[in-house]
Amino acid sequence: MKRLKLTLGYLFIVFVFTFSCRPEGEIVRADLQSFTEFEQAKIGKELSNYIVANPNLYNLYRRAQNQTLYRYLDSALATIVNTSTVVNRDKFAWEVFVLRDEESKIAFTLPGGKIFISSAFLKFIRTEAQLLAVLSHEMCYADHGLAMEKLQEYHSGLILGDIVFNNPVNEKDDMVQTLLTERYGMAKVLQADLYSIELLCPFNYEADGIFTVLNNVTDETFPLEWEVTRPSYNGRTDTIMTRSAICGIATNEEATRYRDNVLNLLD
Repeated sequence: MKRLKLTLGYLFIVFVFTFSCRPEGEIVRADLQSFTEFEQAKIGKELSNYIVANPNLYNLYRRAQNQTLYRYLDSALATIVNTSTVVNRDKFAWEVFVLRDEESKIAFTLPGGKIFISSAFLKFIRTEAQLLAVLSHEMCYADHGLAMEKLQEYHSGLILGDIVFNNPVNEKDDMVQTLLTERYGMAKVLQADLYSIELLCPFNYEADGIFTVLNNVTDETFPLEWEVTRPSYNGRTDTIMTRSAICGIATNEEATRYRDNVLNLLD
């Protein structure tokens, strides 16, 4: 027993000196296969910082110059974040960003609750309920870890771990493009649709907003690029309509508020 204690004591000393006396400047790397909510939030924050810092690649409506627009969007997002349905309502710093893009009707979400939506998509949306439906649908990909899963599908745990450990990473743009362009499976889209309905139903909004957004598409407005990356599944319309039947209904005030606070403020 005494010899065992001495051996364990020796191993402890070796461990302490090995890791506490790491040469200054040595890069710590780890091939992570799973990520905590804190780590997901950190990865999302780093990627959103990259987007903000690269206006030549990602032209944004800046908050300082568009305070009324963002005040309205932040309020809308906060309304649905602060509910019991959102698992990570207190762990993620939920934010919405508007891309200055008049060509592509897109929205995508980073881990940690950073949601990006294009001005073209905002102009395509017609009411407050439709806006909240899209935002809540996108929230699911962060809240349930689906965006993180998508990154892990295309990028190694070593590179993602480098972001966690504050190491230089050259693949940030590739990661953003993965979340912007790669499709989610139909089962994940169904999951996000049901999450959206669950979030909206307690409020006085029509919870079938996803259906009405998709129903806006005409020959003149096609394509809706958002539907390409969130592809429809069999029976999507029936599923949405059945699940949302007991929820709120649309009002003219919604369309007016949306027009005044979004449509009239976009270039």
